[in-house]
Amino acid sequence: FCAGEVGCSMPFFGVNLGGWLVLEEKLLPAMMQGALDEWEYIKSLGGPLDTKAIEAMHHHWETFVTEKDLDDLKVLGVSHCRIPVGYWLVDYDDADGFVDGGERYLFRLLAWLKQRDMKAVLDLHALPGAQAAKSGSTGRRADTAQFFLNAALHQRGRQAIKKLAALILQMDTNALTS
Repeated sequence: FCAGEVGCSMPFFGVNLGGWLVLEEKLLPAMMQGALDEWEYIKSLGGPLDTKAIEAMHHHWETFVTEKDLDDLKVLGVSHCRIPVGYWLVDYDDADGFVDGGERYLFRLLAWLKQRDMKAVLDLHALPGAQAAKSGSTGRRADTAQFFLNAALHQRGRQAIKKLAALILQMDTNALTS
């Protein structure tokens, strides 16, 4: 993958920030306390509108990656960070069972990356109804990938893709994050 005339002449070195904006039990077993996905974790804390769940997620988003982490990565030659996101980042509905608010932390990270001349690769990692069966990385584990079987969920996922593209364009035109 390369972008732009200069980007194609140089390799990039990246890291994955999986587990930050989409919780994954395999990446965060101590935090998840046996929950198999983010939805179950939030439910165990009282649900997406419960203060306990909101505080837990905001603390996680606040502390998962720091400016010092990025400074250390820069010294190691890392140029790109892959950032998995869930559809609820751009298409929030508390009925889905997730906590709102990750977008401002994403914005902050993109600004930090820009300050260090580093780049982000955003990955729409979790879609409504789950795009992979029995996987906690979809936000809410499902026995079947309903995203592909349910027309309404598929349409909502397509809208999330468009909303994420609009958010990327918005951040790409912002002097703080582009």
